Amino acid sequence: MNKTSNLDRIEGLSEATSDEIRYYEHEIPEYVIKEIDACYGALYSSIPYLKLNGKLSASTNTYVSLTSGTVRSIFLFECHTTTVEVLNAAIKTEAREVVRFADFIFEKSPEVIRIYFSGVHMDRLHCKYPFQRYLAGEDIVIPLEKSAEEYSQQIGKNTRKSIRRHTTALKATHPDFIYKAMPGFAMDMTLVDRVVAWNRDRMSRKNKISAYKDEDAEHFKILIAASGLIGTLMIGKELCAATVCCRVGMSYYMIMTGHDSLYDEFGAGFLCRFWTALECLRMQAKEINLMCGRLPYKYTLMGESRKYDCVTIYRDYTAILRNLRYVAVTAIRGYCMEAKFALLDCERKSGRLAKLMSSTLEAWRTVKRRIRQS
Repeated sequence: MNKTSNLDRIEGLSEATSDEIRYYEHEIPEYVIKEIDACYGALYSSIPYLKLNGKLSASTNTYVSLTSGTVRSIFLFECHTTTVEVLNAAIKTEAREVVRFADFIFEKSPEVIRIYFSGVHMDRLHCKYPFQRYLAGEDIVIPLEKSAEEYSQQIGKNTRKSIRRHTTALKATHPDFIYKAMPGFAMDMTLVDRVVAWNRDRMSRKNKISAYKDEDAEHFKILIAASGLIGTLMIGKELCAATVCCRVGMSYYMIMTGHDSLYDEFGAGFLCRFWTALECLRMQAKEINLMCGRLPYKYTLMGESRKYDCVTIYRDYTAILRNLRYVAVTAIRGYCMEAKFALLDCERKSGRLAKLMSSTLEAWRTVKRRIRQS
């Protein structure tokens, strides 16, 4: 591949007047750090997240696609002999940008026979290359094109009643309670430890294991300090609930919420999430990502499923024949993941078969919890 000239890199984006591709071998240009957030607003595609999780290296390459000076896509990738692995994941992009990237790679690198994307949300893929595309996962996302006041009025009637009831009860019992939001850089990071501890306690009481590890908490602190928002529910000087968010571009990721179990009766955790969602809207958020996990509160807050696919694009059918084992393993994993989500979909459907599948899934979860605890 031919590396972009120093002159191109210095001139940056302003010189592009039509379709243009910029390639940086073993380099991530400074401007890409902000541009990739503006392009996708995706946590798992952001440079800080990828660095913290050891995804980037000295051999990471950068591909930037522009149309009339506007960035259309940015792909960070590694070359592993015959395979190109795209590192940024959980991104929303256009299928034509994926095809454009494949054209570029296959033309410039004759040795590459397959390109792998671990998580993309896009329209139907039409391309001249053979490919495999399977469901990889999902986030629950609140798409926002409205004000905080409009959002408050559009959530469900029963939800509004519940919020009013809990707020009234909280005021009556604790008249000094206050909700306050603050930027991450102004936050005492020990608060993250308290939220994690609350989450672990809540999971323990449900005979479940918390998903948050000590390493995750340390990573969260770094991300939040750089571009975070935290909503706190205080009673006097005592913290009773907190919602921790990370901002990526114009998207806010609601990373975690925790609350003191003494305030369960007031729905402290849900109130904190709701008021923090309103605060994100006031900060001109384009969407709030509630992350993976089909918890009821996410749908109550008007969250919608956004599914991501893993996509492998092959140079030609000869490449498929040369990689039959890889193709078979990819297909098996893909079908298993799609079967899993088909079962999860049953939990949100009515009907005898859906209820049977849902109860079977819950029984399997119970068995898994007992195995982990033994």
